[in-house]
Amino acid sequence: MAAGTVDSLRQLGFETIADLAVTPRAALALRFGPEPGRRLDQAFARVSEPIELTRPQEIVEVCRNFAEPIGAAETIARYTGKLVAKLCAELEARGQGARRLDLLFFRVDNHVEAIRVGTAMPVRDVKRLTRLLTDKIETIDPGFGVELMRLAATVAEPLRSKQMISSLAEAPEPDVSDVIDILANRVGEDRLYRFAPVQSDVPERSVQRIAPMAPDTGEGWPGHWPRRRGCCHGPNLSRRSPFFPTIRR
Repeated sequence: MAAGTVDSLRQLGFETIADLAVTPRAALALRFGPEPGRRLDQAFARVSEPIELTRPQEIVEVCRNFAEPIGAAETIARYTGKLVAKLCAELEARGQGARRLDLLFFRVDNHVEAIRVGTAMPVRDVKRLTRLLTDKIETIDPGFGVELMRLAATVAEPLRSKQMISSLAEAPEPDVSDVIDILANRVGEDRLYRFAPVQSDVPERSVQRIAPMAPDTGEGWPGHWPRRRGCCHGPNLSRRSPFFPTIRR
């Protein structure tokens, strides 16, 4: 509600929402208008309240409208490649690479289907991103047709151009991020990891799980640290109790 309305209600002795809820609506509407009653109904979920989403200005997105709805998987895949090409051009102009892509399909019945893919490293390779998106086209239901497609890079990071092969430089290390992206989008990001050392004098706690393409921290397992000895004490001697004599057969 407006600040002036809130101040007037406090001057009249209304301190909580419960005090306002038990007051007859006619008296409130006569003095403050329909706003307090409407806000109460929205607070108690008796009246729906539209939510306006706040989209960051730096999100890179492209869209495509269709004069006639489309529904064939081949057609959707073809236009997906065109949207990815336009998106990568925008990312290259900004010097960024996509880490997460959201492809939205607006159907003619006001239903929205979505595809989300992620990458281990910033990427703006058209073929690579297109393959990741088209692998999930079979998971959407076009219904009676798709009239609008929107592709957005919801997470983007800086990506500089680099020289891949040169006779004057050493051979680059094999890039396995493409394989990691394919597996992560099929089985889940949480199922792909690698082990990294952690400073701990307990052997069982000296490793942790990190992302497959996480940068190397440079830590190792130091060998000069004293290790804790075994937790179990030595064996105790067992003696025969006189209250339980030996039974001979």
